[in-house]
Amino acid sequence: MYLSLLFSVIDSFALLYTHLSNIFNEGIIGEDEIFSHLDALYFSTTTFFTIGFGDIRPSEYSEITKRLVIIQAIISHIITTVLWPVAIIFVFGKSTKKIFSKNKDI
Repeated sequence: MYLSLLFSVIDSFALLYTHLSNIFNEGIIGEDEIFSHLDALYFSTTTFFTIGFGDIRPSEYSEITKRLVIIQAIISHIITTVLWPVAIIFVFGKSTKKIFSKNKDI
């Protein structure tokens, strides 16, 4: 479930970056001016995981893309700092309760 959420967020932003770059002539820039969905997916993934290699970046004049990058960074921070730990606690919390309830007699 977490992986599907992760991929859907990354891919949704990649689609937005692709359309901004190819349709509206805004968006992400790099060495090549024509961007494929794979380039946008790469940019979205490096943005999500805060790697930011710098080979593809938002264009200087595109306020829309810069705002999308900020929104994606906030969403990725929430997913990695809130949802991921909650998922771990939910999954492993049940097994630790069983362990501690068995060792009550000790």
